[in-house]
Amino acid sequence: MKNRSNTACHAERGLPAADSLYNLAPDQGHLQHMPSHIHMWVGLYKEAVHCNIEGVRADDKYVSLTGKADNFYIYYRLHNVHFIVWAAMFLPSEAIATEYAARLEAEVNRYITEENAPYLETFGPMVWL
Repeated sequence: MKNRSNTACHAERGLPAADSLYNLAPDQGHLQHMPSHIHMWVGLYKEAVHCNIEGVRADDKYVSLTGKADNFYIYYRLHNVHFIVWAAMFLPSEAIATEYAARLEAEVNRYITEENAPYLETFGPMVWL
């Protein structure tokens, strides 16, 4: 395996692809979210928050239409909410971070089970951060 420790990261090269992905499927929450990974790497925190707010909007629409809130997609849905909190802390925007941290905590408490606890528990500390 090639040693990548000396390889420079050029995350900004991914911005055009990230931006095109964002508009590709506006009602697909996780696709709305994905550009925010590049945005965080290059310091576009406001854009990262925006992508994830749109992702959460799409996810809420999905749950509203299907009634499926606790299927496997919950991990993606909560990751989008989690990402808003994380990106908002870099802005910094305490109001956005605390609003979505409270939502994250409420959703985890609502859907946590013995089976999914190892995955959902990872979101718990966001309210403290």
